Amino acid sequence: MPEYMRRPTGPLSFKTGYAKFAAYFNVDNGGGKIRGIFAQDNATVVPVFEAWLAPFKDLGATTVTMKRTGGTDHQSFDAVGLPGFQFIQDELDYDTRRTTRTWTSSSASRSRT
Repeated sequence: MPEYMRRPTGPLSFKTGYAKFAAYFNVDNGGGKIRGIFAQDNATVVPVFEAWLAPFKDLGATTVTMKRTGGTDHQSFDAVGLPGFQFIQDELDYDTRRTTRTWTSSSASRSRT
């Protein structure tokens, strides 16, 4: 079992809205431009995401990759059987000489040493 998957701890108890949930889309890699989305090895969603991103081609949002990515909130959803997807974003040009760095909304800035 991949390390990002939920470890078996017993049966899950599902809340009322579980059956109505379609997907979770996550953007938490900073403020860079969105360039695409990770399909998380889910071939079924690739043509859907390609059509979805088509209107944004001129803005550079063109990549739909079958690859998985980790370290973001979408993994919690995947772990309980709800499809979660992470957007691909540009890395911002951070100046390593500065002492602050922008992160996600849950942590506005952190000091670097």
